[in-house]
Amino acid sequence: MASAEQIGAYLQRRYGSQLNDDYILTSVDSSTANRMTGTFRAGKIEIPQEVERLIDNKMYRNRVRYLIREHGAHYLQKCAEIAQTKAKPSHWFAKAVISVKNWQERTLSMLESLFNTEGIVLKAVSGMSEQAQRFTNYIIGAIGCLGMSTFRDIMRRARKADEPERYMFGALRQAMQEQRLT
Repeated sequence: MASAEQIGAYLQRRYGSQLNDDYILTSVDSSTANRMTGTFRAGKIEIPQEVERLIDNKMYRNRVRYLIREHGAHYLQKCAEIAQTKAKPSHWFAKAVISVKNWQERTLSMLESLFNTEGIVLKAVSGMSEQAQRFTNYIIGAIGCLGMSTFRDIMRRARKADEPERYMFGALRQAMQEQRLT
């Protein structure tokens, strides 16, 4: 029978630096949208604090852990961020995330579209100043109002302008006002 010290020494030789209490998971899929950021402790995935605060019925923690394992913690963190803009954040979170039907039919497609739009916006404003990069949520809202083709047209014209940031925000504001009038 091997002693605990012998077993520990064997595991240390075999797995080396992988024997940490915490480590980042990475999905087998190389897609950045599916990367996992949950951490393991004693075989369980930890739920991020901002998500944990929104779970009213703690019985649904396993459902949340399942979603973290399948899609990544960043999906649920984005849902938590969106929930904070609602009148009843925990109620919205329960309906959007905990509900299996709503998650499959609505929330997942909404998040994938949002991540895609964020990627396009970040790529578009990457050459601009830090101040312009802080307004990504405004730009994403404008894209939702105007559409992607209008945004791309505005960006194409903004690159040719003397002050691209000023032109972009002015054109977005004007296009949104015209959209509201029609």
